[in-house]
Amino acid sequence: MTRTGGADAPAVESEWILDITLQLRLGSPATAMHGTAFIVGGNVVGPLLEGAVLPGRFEWSLDEPHGVWRLHAQYDLQGDDGLRIHVADRAAVAVSAAGCWSTAFSTTPELELLSGPPVCGNELYLGRMDASEIEAGTLRLNVHRVL
Repeated sequence: MTRTGGADAPAVESEWILDITLQLRLGSPATAMHGTAFIVGGNVVGPLLEGAVLPGRFEWSLDEPHGVWRLHAQYDLQGDDGLRIHVADRAAVAVSAAGCWSTAFSTTPELELLSGPPVCGNELYLGRMDASEIEAGTLRLNVHRVL
């Protein structure tokens, strides 16, 4: 369990539920202002699910007026036990001279149960994306459920 919060802010508690590794085929250079990558597979491990990442899509664009990169990913997770979850993940990352791929950033994943026993629902999830290996075709996402 993780607790965060400043001196005056209430603490937020969360629990780790998934580590997801996405394997990509870039449809645009990682340096493009508007780009697409095709999620071609990957794996997922964690107390919520163990299994594979099914094909999907990862997109990004530079929103210059607001000074942010907007990112969006959609794909399904297929558990070894038949559990299937749809993931829609979004992020808005402040533009920096180093670009948005050089440091990990926060995301807001939404998990929707498609089949299997109810393991996720109308809960709040927080993600941490490491895209430092995007040019090699790999993204890593760590997902926590807010308690």
